[in-house]
Parts: sequence; structure tokens; C-alpha cells
Amino acid sequence: MALRIPTSLTRHTESASPIASTISATLPRPSLPSHTLGATRTTNLRAPSFRILSTRSRISSQNGIAGLRAFGSTGIRARQELKVRSKFEESALSGTSKHVDRAANGKRIMSSLTPYCLNVRVVIKPERKDEFLTVIKADQVGTLTDEVGALQFLIMQDNTNSNQFFFHEEYVNKDAFLAHTEAPHFKSWRDFTATDPFSEAIEVNQYEALEEVKSITKNDRTLEGNDGAGKFTVWVNLYPLESAISEFRGTIGVNKAGTDNKTLEPNAKQYTYGENVAAPNSFHFFEVYDDEAGFKVHAGAEHFLKWEAFAGTKPFGKDPVVYFGTIV
Repeated sequence: MALRIPTSLTRHTESASPIASTISATLPRPSLPSHTLGATRTTNLRAPSFRILSTRSRISSQNGIAGLRAFGSTGIRARQELKVRSKFEESALSGTSKHVDRAANGKRIMSSLTPYCLNVRVVIKPERKDEFLTVIKADQVGTLTDEVGALQFLIMQDNTNSNQFFFHEEYVNKDAFLAHTEAPHFKSWRDFTATDPFSEAIEVNQYEALEEVKSITKNDRTLEGNDGAGKFTVWVNLYPLESAISEFRGTIGVNKAGTDNKTLEPNAKQYTYGENVAAPNSFHFFEVYDDEAGFKVHAGAEHFLKWEAFAGTKPFGKDPVVYFGTIV
């Protein structure tokens, strides 16, 4: 099956497309793929890196939330997470954490070979959009300014649905992510999500980044310009069959290595992927390019064409989910 680059890349698509998100125009476009949202839908959730707000609210472990259940009124779980946060921050400040490196000036910096990542999708009610952007950007600034274990926090707007947004977050490990959920700036986001601002359930996918060739620091994940504003992004879910996993990983590895090679792809800024921590054989990708033209160059590269050939063998158990966005 031949996969084609669409005339327009600014739309949400499901197809048997490869990770870099070429789209097979022969497949229909579903309005909202149900398998990305889990079995139960609820609007009373928050993201990114969120806790569930009510013991009655549940979201499928397919979306990586199995380990984050309701805290309840007793505060027991809250105290447990505060303990995790204290332990994480103590190890970071003392330099005993395996994620602490030293810069040339002797300053301690945090890094990770396998960053703990979140890909988050929200659809905001139109009348709440301005408030949403104010609150989530404040959370973003607080995260990147005050959290020693935070590596990246980007906000993207869908290229065709102005009410749909995506977040990509990276932390040095899961403890750093849990510390994030107890940070003061996160409380404003949590309070906002309790006011029913979303028109759909939040989708949250948690995964550890794979095949990074060096430990990632916050500096590595800092995009030039105004936090990368205006850059073209690709947000993907893939569901390979068990029988295809080995070839899938091998082909993706070649594609990632080629994309990360600045000589081959100078306009490619980031290619991050990993397997869902709670749902085996569910993989999530986040890519950044200078612009749409840079993505099209990627889609014509030799390493991508090898991936496209593999994707044409129908190796997926579910149709891929692909969104194109722009960093705001």
C-alpha cells in the first residue's frame, strides 16, 4: 500500500501513515477516534500531569493514568506524594541523584537518558479559551522556572481546530513528574480543570523516551526563539501488532537516527517517542520542525521512505492517530 503526503498537512488524520505522519488519503477521517480516549469519558479531569479530581472519575489505563487514582479526603496519598517530592528534590540538590550532572561552571544540572514524557490533548470550550491559555501558560512558566526535574513543557494549537490543544512535557523521571503535580503553580491549573472547561475528555499518554543517544537536559529541549513559537509539530499515536514489534522498533530507530542527524535534516528540531507505561504496544511520538516545509523535507528523506515501506505492510492493530499543530 503506497502512502502519500497530502496536499495539505494541516488537519487531523487517522491512517496507516508512518510516524513522521504522512497520511494515506484513501482512509476516511473519523471525527474523534474513540480508542484514543479510553473506555470511559469524563470532562472533570485535568492535564498535563494531572491527578483525577473525583473518586468517581476514571480514565482508561490505556492513557497512562493507571497509577494516579483519586487522592480522596484523607490526604494519605497527598502526603505520600509530598514525600516523593521531598526525596526527589533532596537527591537533586545534594547531587546524589543519578540524574544530576555538572556543567562546565560547576553548576548542577538535571539530565535523563530516558525522560518521562506526557503527550496531552484537550478540547476547550470556545468561551473558556482565553482563560485556559492564561492558566496553562502560567503553569508552563512555573514548571520550567521552578522545577529542577522538568526538562520541557510545550503548548501547541491544532492547525485546523482552534479549540484543540496539545501539551508535550518531559521530566527526568516519574518522581519529578509526581513532584510537578504538587507544585504551587500546578494548583491553579487543577482548580481551573474543576470548573468544567472542556468539551471532551482529556487524553493523556505517559511514556519513557526511547533511543536517545545522550542524556537530555533542559537546554537540549529549549527551542530557539520565543519557546519555539510558530514551529510545526506532529503528535502521533501508533498501535503496532505484537508480531510486528521487532521490525517496528528497528525501522523507527533508523527513522529517528536520520531525523536527529542535523546534517541530513537541519530543520528537524525534535523526534521523541516511547511506549505507553500502562498499555503495551501503544507508542506515542512528538516531533518538531521549523515549519511545514521542514516536515515535507523529512517526509522525502531516505530514512523516512524506509519507514513508509514498512508502514505499507499493514503492521498496525488500530489506525494511527496523527495531529498537526503549531507551538503557541
